[in-house]
Amino acid sequence: MQISGTCSVRNAELLLRQRGALEPCQAVARRYSGRPEEDAELLRALGFEPEWSFDAGGNRPRFDAYSQEWKVGIEREMREQMNVRSHLLFAEVAYQKGLIEIGVFILPMKGQGTFGRTVREVTKYDVFTKYFPLQVPLYLIGCER
Repeated sequence: MQISGTCSVRNAELLLRQRGALEPCQAVARRYSGRPEEDAELLRALGFEPEWSFDAGGNRPRFDAYSQEWKVGIEREMREQMNVRSHLLFAEVAYQKGLIEIGVFILPMKGQGTFGRTVREVTKYDVFTKYFPLQVPLYLIGCER
């Protein structure tokens, strides 16, 4: 896939760059198929564990990729905006629990749960800026095939 846009919220890009994790995250966006069982070797070679889950008060959310060294959770969501929203909330839970320090979201440029819509939701719309304000630094990557 080709990276067509990025958005850094709460200095996420700088934090990734300082840790040496920016290029590996972008490589995941370009090369990850979305099937962890097929891409486990790729993810490990880039410094991530595939399909990492944690306890969130009775829920077991998971990241598609996770690095304990960099404290980065990656979520690739190419379908529904509601899925993106729930993953944003779970990223915040992981951040508050100290499990991640940066959330990376790989999103399509077109379709249901899109890069542009997610950027607006986390930077302008009331749901995540007023009612459920997120604190987790987010690096959003918009991709096209």
